[in-house]
Amino acid sequence: MADSGGSSASARRSAVAVLAAALVVAAAGVGGAVGAVSGSTTTQAAGSNPVEFVYVDDSTSEITFMRADGTTVGTGVSDAAIVGPMADLDDDGLLEASYVTTGAGVKAVDANGETQMLVEDGDASTGKVGVGDWTGDGVPEVVYADANNQLRYVNVSGSPTAVGGGEANTVLGVTDFDGSGTTDVVFVGTSKELNYYDGSETVETQYGGFANSDAAGAPADIYGDGELWVPVIDGSQYPEIVNSTGTDREFRETSNNTDKQPVAAVDWVGNDTHEIIHSQNAELAYTRADGTTRKVTDADGATVSIDESAGVARVASRPAGLSVSEFAATATGDQNVTVNVATNHDLSELNVTLGGPETAALTLAAGDFEETGTDPYSYTATYDGETDGEYTATLESAASAGDATSGNTDTATVDDRVPAVESVNLTDATNGDGDVEAGDEVTVNATVSGDVDSVTADLSAFDAGTVTLTGDTGSYEANATVGTDADDGDQNATVTASDGEGNTDSATTGALTVDTENLSVALNDTKTVEVGQSAEFSPANVSGSTGDVTYDWRFGDGNSSSGETVTHTYSESGTYTVEVTATDGTEDTTSDTMNVTVENPPVVESVNLTDATDGNGTVSPGDEVTVNATVSGSVDSVTADLSAFDAGTVELVAEGGTYTNTTTVGANVTEGAHSATVTATGASGTEDSATTETLDVVVDELTVTVGDDRTVGVNETIEYDASVAGATGDVTYEWTFGDGESATGETVTHAYADAGTYTVEVTATDDAGTASDETNVTVEDAPVVESATLTDATNGNGIVAPEDNVTVSATVSGDIASVEADLSAFDAGTVTLTGDGTGSYEANATVGPNATDGDQNVTVVATGNQGNEDAGETGALTVDTENLSVALNDTKTVEEGQSVEFSPASVSDATGSVDYDWSFDDGDTASGKTVTHTFDADGTYKVILTADDGSGDADKASMSVTVTADETTIEGTTTTDSSTTTDSSTTTDSSTTTDSSTTTAPPATTTSEPTGGDGGDGGTNDPAGSSDDETDPVATATATATPTTGDSADATTARPTESTTATATTAPTTERPPTATATATVTETTAEPGAENVPPQSPGEAPGFGTVAALVALLAAAALALRE
Repeated sequence: MADSGGSSASARRSAVAVLAAALVVAAAGVGGAVGAVSGSTTTQAAGSNPVEFVYVDDSTSEITFMRADGTTVGTGVSDAAIVGPMADLDDDGLLEASYVTTGAGVKAVDANGETQMLVEDGDASTGKVGVGDWTGDGVPEVVYADANNQLRYVNVSGSPTAVGGGEANTVLGVTDFDGSGTTDVVFVGTSKELNYYDGSETVETQYGGFANSDAAGAPADIYGDGELWVPVIDGSQYPEIVNSTGTDREFRETSNNTDKQPVAAVDWVGNDTHEIIHSQNAELAYTRADGTTRKVTDADGATVSIDESAGVARVASRPAGLSVSEFAATATGDQNVTVNVATNHDLSELNVTLGGPETAALTLAAGDFEETGTDPYSYTATYDGETDGEYTATLESAASAGDATSGNTDTATVDDRVPAVESVNLTDATNGDGDVEAGDEVTVNATVSGDVDSVTADLSAFDAGTVTLTGDTGSYEANATVGTDADDGDQNATVTASDGEGNTDSATTGALTVDTENLSVALNDTKTVEVGQSAEFSPANVSGSTGDVTYDWRFGDGNSSSGETVTHTYSESGTYTVEVTATDGTEDTTSDTMNVTVENPPVVESVNLTDATDGNGTVSPGDEVTVNATVSGSVDSVTADLSAFDAGTVELVAEGGTYTNTTTVGANVTEGAHSATVTATGASGTEDSATTETLDVVVDELTVTVGDDRTVGVNETIEYDASVAGATGDVTYEWTFGDGESATGETVTHAYADAGTYTVEVTATDDAGTASDETNVTVEDAPVVESATLTDATNGNGIVAPEDNVTVSATVSGDIASVEADLSAFDAGTVTLTGDGTGSYEANATVGPNATDGDQNVTVVATGNQGNEDAGETGALTVDTENLSVALNDTKTVEEGQSVEFSPASVSDATGSVDYDWSFDDGDTASGKTVTHTFDADGTYKVILTADDGSGDADKASMSVTVTADETTIEGTTTTDSSTTTDSSTTTDSSTTTDSSTTTAPPATTTSEPTGGDGGDGGTNDPAGSSDDETDPVATATATATPTTGDSADATTARPTESTTATATTAPTTERPPTATATATVTETTAEPGAENVPPQSPGEAPGFGTVAALVALLAAAALALRE
């Protein structure tokens, strides 16, 4: 297959390979190497032959590492869809290659073929992943695009976590792409453009020349000048590079048959300038900056077939070099030598030789070493020797991930002539009864064989310390005095023989009983535990015991237990008394009690970490953060670990059921997203914890933010506030508002005179430089209610009742968020009007049962998006919720010819003005609230009143009027001036003789104040109304009484006769008709006492009745005059 110069390069590489092989063979013949190393192992030191990139071998389908010399390491893993960058992801000293699986998951694999699942299948996109330390914890993470194109990161010990930024198809790298000092996630967006996200904002480079979203690689320092470039295959299949500003440079010659798949930037030819490693016709190739393209060959000079769809990926970061922190050889008895090796890497190779009386080789490959721990990784091997003497252990080689070390040595001396304790004895040297107390003597004896340097006995239980036994010929002895602090009970001694070389043997004597005081047991005074907590109980102090002590416990809730240390769980809160009874070997018994308070355990219900400085979620040194927690149950303390913010651990203070603390971010905080762990501790020491969400920490670099875009109204004054982070020294602020106006200061206000869209920009300047931010402001006109109408939607008569419908309409212009109408007078609350898009708004509502009677209107309020309001008021509708009711008095009695006044006794629930129509049952009618009528004939009449309030409501009422005949003659004379004409009418009995003489008394005049009333029987109320100036007519009454006596032919029938005349006169006024005068004359005749032939008297014939009747008539006439 033609390769534009690749053949000569392949030949040169083959020649070099043959020469290298010859040198290796020669070195092997001279140096006596421990063993041959295959091409797939990792024995070379980092830097001499490091892994350079990873790909998928087309012939084996395995993920394969390629070293600088062309040797390859197959992993045995074949489920990769796309390979990603390499780094030490699990801190084991080995490089792991990240990759996207064929099932759309994310995994990592090292050179030993060990895989780790990072993201489950189906949860990731099918694009490339990036690798780097995004969280700033010193361990690289894998950053990927999930199935929804959202950026997430994951490490080997955690769960996927959201990163932020825009939507992504492919992640290229995690590094300081733009040289700003902030770690960026570099990715290809869903629009196939190169972007990067720094934790607070996404920068769009405007570069979009990718052949596809995966046809790119991790950023690299191509020229060694510190500037990072992304390698790309463009749409024409040419390699090129692009930087953070979107500037691209082509690596182009003439051919453009590069496969459109992932690539890597690697210094492959060793010229300090990176080449682009890519797939060309399914084989590995590289292109230089000058456009020259060559095939990559392996250590044998052969081209390398590649699964081009999986692409190529570089090393993102390398682990620290291999180092040995411990190398030790130790004689471990029975002529054994144990070798311990500790390293900072997980070793792939370990070879140790032993020299001395015997020789041996200990290797990791042969399974001689047992591996434990991580960082350090510990390796232990034991050689089972048969000869005493000095052994020397030598580290021949230790290798990991291409790094290797050797040369460590250590020695160990083996001495197999160990001492043997054959027998031991402990006796009571005071009285031999086996019981000892303070001041008694004890004796220790031992028989020891072998190489003996010293024999000791541990008599600490007898408060006698450690004593040395003396003797010879194998027998050893020592005496000791029991001390005052000896331990009561059965105690023995341990005898130890040593050869001085580290070999020992021990044996334990029989026991003596120590009894120094009476048994005593004590418990702590109190204990606080929590419901459901397994609480441990044991005596706080036990003294004076002899022999074994037994313990019986009662827990106060009906449960018991035995043993020196017991546990118990309370199921309910409360206070309990716990009792323990102790009994020793001498049957001494004692008891003690304690109180136990059982409380509910603490539970951290919720936690929150907020930016207390400006609330933008990003903090810097000197800013404040607030931790809030809601905790239930028994709480002794609540703390928050803010060490990630260089604020240590703080205690939260209770405030109304919650706990809070505001703390200043320290100067030594590191950049990244940090959280706080809140821990609630109960009174008994139980804990519950919860971790807050994260806040982003930005250090040093000045940033300024002005807030989100907003919409305001014309002439609305808005406050703008700038928030800075990473400031050095004092900060000044300059603002422009996009309308020609400007301002200075951290907080400013501005109002726009015209509608439109404006850009507000703030520039912050500190001692180190400047930073800017901007926001867009949309200015809209305030709302205006042009017109508002209210209509009766039921029958259009303008009068509504419950269950009727009304319609509110309005014409509104300007910025409109909502239009509402207050229909509370109609018991319909506040309703929202719906617009038709042309400025017309309408809503329908039903009148409720609690509507307010009368004329009611509606206020329509239009509200703009910025809270501006305008209102308009509709015309009125009449509300009628209750039926009209009218009532009259039941009866009335009047005289024929008498003018009588009628008005309603009561009127209720009227809507508007009321019309009154009267019917008098004699053919006459009248209208008005108050009317008068004169009945011309006696009899009984039914008066009917019909009332109508104009709303459709009408009601009727009736009353009975009795009209009586008038037996008293009342003559009325009408005059137009102040003179009075009086007619006298005399009524006489046929049997009475009346004298013609008449005596007239002077008139008596009575003047009354105006009176009036509304409704009722006999009241007066001028329908036209009367003012305070009006005066009722003067009523003048004149009464004349004339006694007459006459003689008849029969003296026995003669009766005196008395005549009484009453006259009522009404004076004229300007407000009334002419004066009316009425005169009544009553004549009565009385018989002499004892007169004969006198018929029986009626009451009217009784003496003096005439005068009374005249007075009554006078009063009636006066009343009649007043009613006129």
